[in-house]
Amino acid sequence: MTIAESIAAWSAGDRIAFRFEGEAISYADLHHRVEVACKGLIVAGVEPGDRVGFCGLNRLEVFELLLACSRLGAILVPFNNRLTTSEIAVQINDCRPAIVLTTDSFGALISQAAPGQPTRDLDVEPFVDQSLVVDDHGSGPEATLLMVYTSGTTGQAKGAMLSQDALLFTALNGIDQQGLGADDRIIAPLPTFHVGGLNIQTIPTLMVGGEVVLQRRFDPGEFLDLVEQHRITQTILVPAMLAAVAAQPHFVATDLSSLRGINSGSSVVPAELMRPFFDRGIPVSQVYGTTETGPTAVGLRYDEADGRIGSCGRALAHTEVRVVNAAGHDVDDLEPGELWLRGANVFTAYWGDSDATAQAFAPGGWFRTGDVGYRDSEHYFYISDRIKD
Repeated sequence: MTIAESIAAWSAGDRIAFRFEGEAISYADLHHRVEVACKGLIVAGVEPGDRVGFCGLNRLEVFELLLACSRLGAILVPFNNRLTTSEIAVQINDCRPAIVLTTDSFGALISQAAPGQPTRDLDVEPFVDQSLVVDDHGSGPEATLLMVYTSGTTGQAKGAMLSQDALLFTALNGIDQQGLGADDRIIAPLPTFHVGGLNIQTIPTLMVGGEVVLQRRFDPGEFLDLVEQHRITQTILVPAMLAAVAAQPHFVATDLSSLRGINSGSSVVPAELMRPFFDRGIPVSQVYGTTETGPTAVGLRYDEADGRIGSCGRALAHTEVRVVNAAGHDVDDLEPGELWLRGANVFTAYWGDSDATAQAFAPGGWFRTGDVGYRDSEHYFYISDRIKD
């Protein structure tokens, strides 16, 4: 089963999938919108294996396109809307999308970066229902569905190719870590141009029939209002977001009693940023992974969080973890080494870069993360450094 099939299974009822700026979108609505997106891509000439670019803020459209690409066998490439024109140009030239869809006035950025690139502004010309029958191509579990460019901290950004199965098992890891269920209501404030905003909590919530409150862009004051208004049960905030929310004048006065946990990650999470939430009875857990691992690979559960501050948790259900020395040999507990990961959630390859792909994997299919950490005697992991940064 793909993520698209899992989410579509909820479309028979009237459950709410998304709330976005005052609008409620049911799973049935979402299913219809995905159908329309499929037809729009077909009319645009998109074929299996083609890249479909997206550049915009957090919008329903990115999820519609991801699920449509899953059905059509195409590859979604969300571009980081914070990049410069030249950086976007490099990525477009690298993956050569069949079309780039834009929202929120980012069409100008794409036009400047890649003159002549076929684009469509979905705010001006949204997809409309077509008299077509959508023929799902049923691309296999190993077919690439999502390609996200790495941050490029160690050189030129590379397109990490994530398969249908990689997204499915990333989501299953997230459900495992966060105990997500159909009664959960989350706020999704992270940028959806990256795997964190898409895959850590949002796609897993949709797979279990939960409700996603989507912020077009993160606003800490609005975030608190949404928690109280919608009785949010879980969310994910990176360290800077934790600090911004806790610094709001109405933080103490806001009713946060519905929150059973906050997930965090993307970097080491300082204890002082978590403490204001623990003080209000809200555990802050941590999740670890990279673009290449979907990212959800290691995670701490909410009931473990207060006693394990500083740890990113244990290996999740579908991922194996090793800590190795420079020679590739496993090290003892508490001894630092590089984290190697293996599992169905791990990426397939870097787009068009066989050398970088070969360097990324050790024998046995282990992905070399480049992150340094250690494991304690109870198999909880701690991240401490980068080999290259």
